[in-house]
Parts: sequence; structure tokens; C-alpha cells
Amino acid sequence: MSIALSAFAATQDGLITRQQALTELTVGQLRNRLARQWTLLLPGVYATFTGGLSTRQRCRAALLYAGDSAQLADVTALARYGVRYLSRDESVHILIPAAEHRASKSFVVVRRTHRLPPPRTIDGLPYCPPERALVEASARIGSQRTADAIVSDAVQRGIARVDRLLDEIPHLNGRGAGIARRAIEEVASGARSAPEIDFLKLCRSCKELPPLLVNPLLELPDGRRIRPDALAPDAPLVHETNGRRFHSDEDA
Repeated sequence: MSIALSAFAATQDGLITRQQALTELTVGQLRNRLARQWTLLLPGVYATFTGGLSTRQRCRAALLYAGDSAQLADVTALARYGVRYLSRDESVHILIPAAEHRASKSFVVVRRTHRLPPPRTIDGLPYCPPERALVEASARIGSQRTADAIVSDAVQRGIARVDRLLDEIPHLNGRGAGIARRAIEEVASGARSAPEIDFLKLCRSCKELPPLLVNPLLELPDGRRIRPDALAPDAPLVHETNGRRFHSDEDA
């Protein structure tokens, strides 16, 4: 491989496309490298080495396969943003413009859209905004409990914004849209975890219970401010849904 081609591949995590390779190599030379040194990863995408791929290299390969406008999406983007409670998924999810035609292939799952959002670049790779990734993952996975967990976790830890999630609701349609919508609406009402959402659903099912204020800001007599998970002002009663992860020290 020429010095120029080697340097170019290094900027792409050791990967290269067929079109890029043929700027320096003949078709015969390319075939020889594939037989001896390189690895075919996806149609038109090669690794200039043999052996396994890192997560980043898998993402890079998917982007090279899907085209210049592609961006990492769904749970692939959410994992990079640090959202928790994601189901294990070995696929790389990609979002591309509807006008482009790329089929899902091997470990790459392609979704086409008429509303391609401006991507966020992280460490040189383009990612779908977290709010868009949340609604698409929630609708695709089809589990209300999982949708509640990932949406509330992302909002609770400042990864996603409620107003931007609400902006996505008018665009939800098809299978799983109701699940994504309900998860967003629960978080917009004030819930900040899947257990909190479970508790609020349980309370709504009991006609004897009064309406609850969710995560209201209260000022104590000594001036401290607290935000209990739920408040029944007429009772008066406050409620906390304490998970082990965040509340073990307080419980002790």
C-alpha cells in the first residue's frame, strides 16, 4: 500500500472504501490485498488489516458503507451518550436521508428518514441527537418498561431535554409510536425514573387516591429545598421511590 493510501486509511481507523483504494491501486492490486492482507467488512468497505474490529471501527465501517450523510443513531448513539438500561445490541444503527438507497447489511441496520437532523460530532464521528435516538429506539424496541427507563434516565442525567423530546411526538407514527409517546409524556409530567413511572401508573389506577404533584419543589422551615417524587397536598403526604443505586446511603 502506498504511503498516501496508508496515511489516508489511518485517518479512518484503518478502514478504506473501494473508491478510495482505487485512486492508488489497480483492480488487480486491490484483489491481491484482499486475498493476503486486507479484510472485506461490508460491500465496498475494507479493513487494511486482519483480525477483529473495535466498537469504533465497526461504527466507522458502517458510516463508510452508508455514505457521507449517514449518522450513528438509535441505541448505537445512546450508548455513546452514556444512556443506561439499554438492551444488548451488537448491530450498528445508522440514519440516512430517504433519497439515498442503502440496505441493512451484516452488522449494519439502516433506517431512512425524510427528517435527517443535524448530527453531533463526537471524536470525529457523527451521531444523531439524543432526543431523536431515544424516540426511535423506544419505538423500535417496543417495550414500555425499557422505553420508560431509557428516556427517564437520559432526562434525569441531562443527556436529553424534555422540550426537544416533546417536539418529536408529532412525528411519531407506526409500530411502537405509542410506547415512545407514553414514555415522553410520563417524563414531561415530572417522572424521572422507571420505578417512579410505575408508581404513578399504580396511583392513577386507584380512584380513591387524590391527584399527585410530581417532583414539586418544596421549601422546608429551615430554608432547605427538597423535591420529593410525589406530593398529595390535601393528605398531606409525600412519597419517595428509592432505588438501591441512588439511595443506599440515605436508606442506611
